[in-house]
Amino acid sequence: MAPEARRLAILALNRIAIGLVGLGLPFFCTFVTQLFFLWRTYLGYEAVAVVAYGAVGILVARSAPSFWLRLIAIYLLLPVGMVMDIAIHLNLRDYVYQRNMLSFEILYFLLLVPLPLFLGGLVGRRFSRFRRVDPGANGAA
Repeated sequence: MAPEARRLAILALNRIAIGLVGLGLPFFCTFVTQLFFLWRTYLGYEAVAVVAYGAVGILVARSAPSFWLRLIAIYLLLPVGMVMDIAIHLNLRDYVYQRNMLSFEILYFLLLVPLPLFLGGLVGRRFSRFRRVDPGANGAA
């Protein structure tokens, strides 16, 4: 494969992966809270969302040199992912949880998620494998 075609394929896969992560995080949070019976607990869903978005911020910042736009894309896909999550779960016949305050729930998570997502990005950048090179260093010890 030619280097240019390989670079374009990697770029396309990165964009698809970021989109899937942005849309999949609300599904993940709902699944984990239902799996561990945290749905009806006080701040159970919120705690899972904070941990999940913080971990994603760390992983994205560690894996890419320009990560801010990727984190913003994940953040902007949050409402779409929540609407898809609710639409799919409401069509399940055994779904017993009420999600009738969708607009307030989306607004709440749009205010809750940026802090762990971008703090995770800063932490991931701190321990990143992409290091800044000192322009004044000439390689001599």
